[in-house]
Order: sequence, then C-alpha cells, then structure tokens
Amino acid sequence: MKAIYELVMSLTSTEWQSLGNYVTCFSANDKPQKKIWKLAQLIHASTDSFETYSSYSIKLYGKVNEEAIDRLARNLKYKILDCLVLTAHSCHEEKSEDRGDAITKLKKKCLQYHYLLQNKKDLDVTRHLLDEIISMAKEYEAYSELVQHLKLKNWNYNLREGEKKFDEGEKEVDKYEKINHAYASAYNRYAKLNIFYEFSGKPNENDIIAFLEKAIPEVKEKQASTDSKIILYYQKILEMDYAMLKENYLSARSISHEIIGIVKTNKSVFTRRRVGTAYDNLAMCVMLLGRFDEAVEYTRYALQFIQEGSYNYALSKQWEFYALYYNKQYKEAIDCAEAMLEVVKKKELGGFRYEKFYFLLANAYFAQGDFIKAYNALENKIEIKEDKEGWEFNWRVLNIMNNIELGYCDKAGKQTEALKKFIPNNSAKNSFSPRQKTIRKILSHAAQKGFMFSQLKEKAKDYIEQLSSHDKDYGWQILSAELIPFHVWAASKMKKGIKVSVK
Repeated sequence: MKAIYELVMSLTSTEWQSLGNYVTCFSANDKPQKKIWKLAQLIHASTDSFETYSSYSIKLYGKVNEEAIDRLARNLKYKILDCLVLTAHSCHEEKSEDRGDAITKLKKKCLQYHYLLQNKKDLDVTRHLLDEIISMAKEYEAYSELVQHLKLKNWNYNLREGEKKFDEGEKEVDKYEKINHAYASAYNRYAKLNIFYEFSGKPNENDIIAFLEKAIPEVKEKQASTDSKIILYYQKILEMDYAMLKENYLSARSISHEIIGIVKTNKSVFTRRRVGTAYDNLAMCVMLLGRFDEAVEYTRYALQFIQEGSYNYALSKQWEFYALYYNKQYKEAIDCAEAMLEVVKKKELGGFRYEKFYFLLANAYFAQGDFIKAYNALENKIEIKEDKEGWEFNWRVLNIMNNIELGYCDKAGKQTEALKKFIPNNSAKNSFSPRQKTIRKILSHAAQKGFMFSQLKEKAKDYIEQLSSHDKDYGWQILSAELIPFHVWAASKMKKGIKVSVK
C-alpha cells in the first residue's frame, strides 16, 4: 500500500483532477469504478503512508476483505498510470519542442501503430502513422524506436516493392543500428562518469581523469562518424568535466557555452532541464573564476527551466545559494536556503541532502554574525553514513566555532574532544584530508588555552599559515563543505583574542 500511497501523493493538482475525470466519467452505474475513485480519495486524504490494506478495506466494505482491496489497489495503480500517459500526451501536444515531451508523444504513436498493425494492418492510416514515427524518430534521434520501425517498414512494405527496395531499406536499418550503437556507447561513458561521483564514496580525481582521457577520444570518434548532436552533447559534458578537473576553468566556461548552444539549437537534445543544468554548470565555472555576480545571474536563469520542487530544482537552488553566499549577499543566501526548505519535501531529496540546506543556512547566519540562528540551524545534524565530502566534519567544526562565538567554552571543549575521536573512528569509511586533520590540531591547541586564541603558541600559528597556502592538501577550496575558511576565522581570533564564558 505504501507504493500506491506514494504514487497517489505524487500527483499534481492537474493530474489529480484528470484522474477523477478519467475514473468517474463512465461510471454512473459502475460500482467498481466508484470504489476505485473512493479508494483514491481515501489515500489522498490520508497522512499515513503505512496505513494497511485492512484499514482501507473496513472503510470501503465495512469489514476486512484483503483480496478485494488488493484487487482494487492494483486497478487504481493501472488507472493512474493510464491517466498519466493520457495527460502527458494531451498536455504536451503543443510543446513537443522539448525532447522529453516529444519522446512521450513518439511512444504514444508507436503504441497506436502496433495496435493498428495487429488489427487494421492494411489501412492507409497505418502506413502513414509508421512514416510519421520514422520521421519523428530521426528528428529527435530516438534511435531504438527508429531502428525497430525501419525494420517493420522494410518487412511490411518495402518487401512488396521488390528486392531493390528491400535492400535499400536493409542498408538504412544497418546505418541507424550503427548510429544507435554509437549513441549507446557515448551514453554509457556519460553514465560511467556519473557513477564515479554518485557511488564511489569520495571521488578519486586521478581515476576520473584517466577514465576521461580514454573516453573523450572514443566519443569524439563516434560523433565524427555519425554527426549526432546528442552524442556531441555527451562529448562536451565529458570535455567540460575534464577541464574542471584539470582546473582549466576558462576552457570549462567556454565548453559550457558550447553546451548551451547545442542544447538550445537542436531538437534532439533540447529539454528545459538540460538548459537549466547547463546554466548551473556555467555558474559553477565562473564561481571558480571568482565572478560571483555572473554566477548569481546564471543560477537564477537556470531556475526558470527547472520544475519547482523537483530534485533538480533543489540542486539548482544549491548553486544559487553558493553564488549568493560567495558574493557576500548573505541575506539573499538565507532567503534562498529557507525557500528551498519550504518548497522541496524531505522525502524527495533524502535526509542527507535536505538537512545539508540547514548546514548551508547555518553558514550564512554565521557569516552574517547571527550566531543564535546559526546555532538553531545546526541542530539539524548531517548524517555521516551518506557523507562523501566532509559535510559532517565541517558541521562539527562550525558547531565549535559558533559555540566559541557565543561564549560556550565548555561545550566547545567537549565538541573538540569528540572531533579528536571522530577522525580515527571514521577513517575506515571516510578519508580525512591533511587540512581537516590540521584544523583538528588547531582546535585542540585552542581548547587547552580555554579558546584564548591570542595565547596560542608558534606551532598553532604555523598550522594556520599552512592552511593559508595554496597547497592542494592544506589550502582552502571554494565550493567545498568548508564554507567559512577556518584559517581566516582562526587568524582573526588570534589577532584580537576573545574572552569566553563557561556554560
């Protein structure tokens, strides 16, 4: 029942209205159809995803009848899926310029054709529909559907016109099978790149660079032999990532502009989500070049192309936050994080990604000097089990920094001692950088002096100078989990010294 609950609750207001019309329009005297809609309404009104079949059965039948409610739930699922397809087709009839919408429309045509092929094969409309499918599949580079329907055309129509026509059709099938294979290979390289970032713990940059140095020439060769725009899109994504990893941000910015051009000018590539993602990537490039004003503009433009409340919307809002934060627009950054937390549901992001916005919010409050609000935001703890990039480590460090600012010396001391144990206890799951270990050492020295930073000895000062370097292992990195540069904060405390109370 949980799966049905999630499906029902995922419906937009338009989809919910369409479902009601679809289920009830022919059900004036149809009791099963009425019960399907009644079950949908009960689920929609429920606040508990774990409500059992038995409870719904009692509400509908006045007794427990698990077999009947199970059948009703399955019928509801199929009604929803049918309705979503119909709604998607009708809603996107005038918007097929988006590849995602066009592919939905294409698949609907394929379904219609296969029905006609089995039941009304010799109608002119059947042949015309097949030609429409082939033409549309070529236009949007939907090669799997194209190959399948070129074969059907050859077997059902070209064969009737003789050997020459059949051989020509076979050559066309061979041509697009090769392009389809090239497309699949290019997409697999793109998918493998995503696997490096999503499923490999903390990504190993050297492994990714080695992969890209092999993958990029392969995809380039396939693109040159096919002139496929969608393969070109994947090629440029790989090239941009390579430039970023090599810290050639000017080149990455230039490639980002190329990607935007490819997405916007080719039907086979264009989707609104891809436009939004491309502008977010461009924003990331210019942030790494220190052009934060530009980044703010690009991230806000990106958001216009991404569905509000979606997973990608949350990722895009994160880039907007970074741009605002690094541009020292702390109030706007706070508004951005708070708006995201209101719009996107926790279940859509997962606990880690959702709670990470509280951490971003805490950093903005801290940078603004509002330590009480930072303290409250930090109450939403990051989960180490999903942490790849040091978010929990920096959550702990920011907590200590914030408690020092508030004068909670005793609490900061206990947290520093916990941080000291945290590193060895989690080294098997996470690799801690030399910078992180050095931050821990500075905090331990400071704790011994009651967090009177002005009394720290030369060793601690040497550590801070080390953190101030451009060394990749010790230096601060923009767009990392460490938003407040620890060495800058610590150095400011050493200059003036602070008195802290015990609490």
